[in-house]
Amino acid sequence: MAIKEPKAKKAPERKVWKSFGHETYQEVMHGLVHFSAKTTNSNTPPCGIRLGVDKKVTLPYLAVSTLASVPVDYSTTGTDSINKSVFKQIAALIEGNAHDLFDGIPPGEAEEIQTLLGEILSSPFEMGTATLGMRLRQVIVQDALGNDLAFTPLQSAGFSRLLNDRIRFKQDANKDERKRYWQHGFLGVGGSRPDNVGRYAGVMSRPLFFAAPADNRDTRAAYAIHHRGISLKPPHELLVGYVRWRKQILSVAGGAMPSDAASREKEADFIREIVTIIVARAESASQQLEAAADQLPGENLLASDMDGLMRGLITPSERTTDWKRELAQRLHREIIDAKVHVNGEWQTMGVGEYESARWVSLIEEAL
Repeated sequence: MAIKEPKAKKAPERKVWKSFGHETYQEVMHGLVHFSAKTTNSNTPPCGIRLGVDKKVTLPYLAVSTLASVPVDYSTTGTDSINKSVFKQIAALIEGNAHDLFDGIPPGEAEEIQTLLGEILSSPFEMGTATLGMRLRQVIVQDALGNDLAFTPLQSAGFSRLLNDRIRFKQDANKDERKRYWQHGFLGVGGSRPDNVGRYAGVMSRPLFFAAPADNRDTRAAYAIHHRGISLKPPHELLVGYVRWRKQILSVAGGAMPSDAASREKEADFIREIVTIIVARAESASQQLEAAADQLPGENLLASDMDGLMRGLITPSERTTDWKRELAQRLHREIIDAKVHVNGEWQTMGVGEYESARWVSLIEEAL
C-alpha cells in the first residue's frame, strides 16, 4: 500500500511586530518557567519553576533536567494579559523564525531581546511555591530515615512541545514511521482556552500513552539471583523425613543414636540428597541468569558485591578447594540450625554440632 505524503502546511499569516519596551520584555522573561501548576488546574494560583543551566543532570531517562533545549513558557496571562502577546514574539526569536512570522521588527530590538534571553533564562526562578494551592495534587513519599515528605508534581508544557516535535521529525525523516500508530490519549488541559494556561499547553492535550509493563516473573527471579544468589536452606520435606527417622531410631535405641553402618549410611544419603538439590538449584539459577543476561544491570551475571561462596556455587569455574571446605561448613550450619514443622509444632533438628561433625566431609565429597 502506498504511503500518502503529508500535506504541505499552510504558511502562517504574517503579523505586524509590536514593540512593548525593554521593561515589559524583561518582566515577561523573568516569569518564564519550565514547570507550571496552571497545566494541572487552570484555576489554581500561579506557581512555576524554571531550571537554571547549572541544574542539568545526567540520568538514564528523558526529563526537563536532562535536556538542554526544553522550551520555557509563561505561567499566567500576566499584567493586563500581556504575557501571551509578548511571549509570542519572544518565542519566535527563540525558535529562530521571527522574520518569517512578523513584519516591521525595529532595528536592534531582536538583538536586545536575544541579549536579555541569555541573561535571564540561564538563571533559576520560582514563583508561588511558598504555599500550596488546594487544587494541586500531593504525593507522600518517605526519605531514607522513614520521614514523610510531600511532593507536588508539576507538568512541563515545553517538554510536551519538544516531544511532539521529535515525533514529527522522526516521521518526516522516515516514511516507514508514518505507518506506525503512535497512541495518544486526550486531556482537557486549560479548558476551552489552553493558551490562557501557556503557549504550549495545547500540545499537552494529546499525550502519548502506553500499556502498563507486564510482570515478568522470570526477569524478577533473575534480578534476585543476580543480587542475592540462591537459598541455601535444605528442603523442608527432607528435614522432616530425617527428624522422624531419627526419633524412631532413638526410641528403639533407648535415646542414644547408634553408630552402626546402616545408620551412618542413612545419614550420608540424607546429606548427599541435600547437596544434590542445592547444586541443582544453583545450576538452574545459572541458566536463569543466562536467559535474562540482556535485562540484568552491569556487564556480569552476578553483582560485584556477592560473597565468594555464593559466586562459586553459581559459577563452577570459581570453585577452589578452600571454597568447598567453607561451603561445606556453611551448609552444615544451615542443616543443624534449621527448624522443622513436625506434629503441629516447629522444632530444631535435635542434632548437635559435635555429633554431626562428619557431615562436613560428606558435603565436601558430594560437591
